[in-house]
Amino acid sequence: MTARILNGKAVADELCNKITEIIAQYKVRPGLAVILVGDDEASKVYVERKKEKSLSLGMKGRILHMPEGSPQQILEAIQMYNTAPDIHGILVQLPLPKGIHTSQMIEKINPIKDVDGIHPFNLGKLMIGEPIYTPCTPQGCIRLLKHYNINPEGKRALIIGRSRIVGLPISFLLTHLNATVTLAHSHSSNLPQLLSEADIIVSAVGKPKLIGTNHLKPNVAILDVGINRINQQANNGQSVVGDVDFTPVSKVASAISPVPGGIGPMTVACLMYNTLKASFIQEGKTMPEQFFNF
Repeated sequence: MTARILNGKAVADELCNKITEIIAQYKVRPGLAVILVGDDEASKVYVERKKEKSLSLGMKGRILHMPEGSPQQILEAIQMYNTAPDIHGILVQLPLPKGIHTSQMIEKINPIKDVDGIHPFNLGKLMIGEPIYTPCTPQGCIRLLKHYNINPEGKRALIIGRSRIVGLPISFLLTHLNATVTLAHSHSSNLPQLLSEADIIVSAVGKPKLIGTNHLKPNVAILDVGINRINQQANNGQSVVGDVDFTPVSKVASAISPVPGGIGPMTVACLMYNTLKASFIQEGKTMPEQFFNF
């Protein structure tokens, strides 16, 4: 048996095409501002991709790069965008440099412009099943499951990693979809047993080959959120892999998302979706409910 490949790029392209149609039909121009602090090379790449995607869809995209931004400077930048009428979505690229309190920065964002969906207000709304903006990576995971008709209802779902960006919010989403959810983390002592019981696995740890074929339940569906850069002497450079040992695991699982080409494109597409939704909310436009139903 070979697993179905959950092609996030194709599903993301489909969502982005619909976003372009909505922008043209309703004559809106959503604005997204991304604040990048420090000089992390991976973060620079991610931020540029977000800007390029927003511009390609007909949005306004801005990057504010602060190589040595102090906490006060970051707070001032957030407040500037909070009050900018042409900016509907604000994202502070994570992780922030050491010494900068992430929660303090996130909590400064106006929740109605928090298109990352990780302000405490928005996480609280998500927890009770009334989300305004669903966090982008968890949203992408659920969209991918729905596209491939993988229904979590009644299934055992194992999430590995408990961050506020991925692990915690996807635990809420899967719970609302009537899965029986287990949240594993670095202090979990029985991971092999949990793996053997899971019908759906979401791994968001950042550890190459964390999940191999050992202990996996046959026909498990796996969403690999991990992003790991490893040195490849043969290619004279680096390659990107997930948390899952893809080739052997794909012979055991029923469905698996690849890295790259799986959850990554879905995350960016869902950020665009949230930004479009934010523009409708902030400009008082009637939202097409058949589209804004996430």
